[in-house]
Amino acid sequence: MSALVRILTAFLIAITGIALVPAGAHAHADLVRSTPEDGENLQVAPDQIVLTFNEEQFEELIEVSILDASGDLVMATEAEQTPPPGTDVFVPWPADLPPGEYSVAFRVVSEDGHPVTGQVAFSY
Repeated sequence: MSALVRILTAFLIAITGIALVPAGAHAHADLVRSTPEDGENLQVAPDQIVLTFNEEQFEELIEVSILDASGDLVMATEAEQTPPPGTDVFVPWPADLPPGEYSVAFRVVSEDGHPVTGQVAFSY
């Protein structure tokens, strides 16, 4: 009988251990890189802004806005992915914006379903 008790005890310990191990923690998407980098001072206006995340983004749930130095909305703009879904978000830069300080504010939704917001500031 003690062998049966030991087997049942080992089984219960194993099941409890499996139940306590996280089934893959779902972290939110993080911006891992941007071009230009946050705070960068460019000599000329960029052709595009590239935001690189650590997870794929749902293309239809990407929102991007361009803000001026005061934080006022200059324009909401379209963003693209290549290929969708992907980890890179490409924001074409409007050629008619004068030199100055700008921020690209974003709201994305990654595979975990949580929205992530942030912004990257730069000047030229």
